[in-house]
Amino acid sequence: MPNIYELTNEFVLLWDLMESGELDDNALIGAFDCAKEDLAIKLEGYCKFIKNLESDIAGLKSEEERLSARRKTMENSVSRCKEAMKYALNT
Repeated sequence: MPNIYELTNEFVLLWDLMESGELDDNALIGAFDCAKEDLAIKLEGYCKFIKNLESDIAGLKSEEERLSARRKTMENSVSRCKEAMKYALNT
């Protein structure tokens, strides 16, 4: 299957052929329908791909938040331990 850029170029070519009168109406309509169907399939694939990426992004954001909270908890533990050590040395 052609990529989206090739499909776009195909529409431009068909448009040029239509304007020049090089194709009869039936052939032109058939070519446009075929190209339109290919483009619809390609765009549907793009939409599915985007949905998957968006889902992955949401999962990554959630994991980043979880890891950030865990890091902060550990940093707080280190701070408390250091303060306890300072207190123990000063008493």
